[in-house]
Amino acid sequence: MEQQLLILNIAAKRAQLLSDWLLQRQDIEQFLSYHADGHSTLMQQQCLDLSEQVAGVQAKWVAQIQAEAGVLARLLKDLEQDFPNLRIEYVLLPVVGGGVLNSL
Repeated sequence: MEQQLLILNIAAKRAQLLSDWLLQRQDIEQFLSYHADGHSTLMQQQCLDLSEQVAGVQAKWVAQIQAEAGVLARLLKDLEQDFPNLRIEYVLLPVVGGGVLNSL
C-alpha cells in the first residue's frame, strides 16, 4: 500500500491534547512532533490572542505521521469528528523514499 506523510499544525497551547490522542491510537506506530512559529499574512485576527497579534507570530505544534494511505485517511476523518472545535491545518504528501542511513 502507498505510504504517505501527514503533517498536522495546531496552536501550541493544544499540543498535549492532540499528542495524547495520537498516542492512544493503535494504528499509529510513531510520530514526530515539534514546536514551530507560524507566520502568515493570511491569519485571521480572531485566531490570534493579543500577544500573538502584537508579535506577528503564532506558536504552533507540528506532528508528522508516516503511514499507509488508508490509515491516514481514517485518522483525518477521526480528527474531524473527535475535535470539531479545534482548528487543525494539514498537508498530506506521498512518500517517495525513506529508510535509515548508517544504522549501527
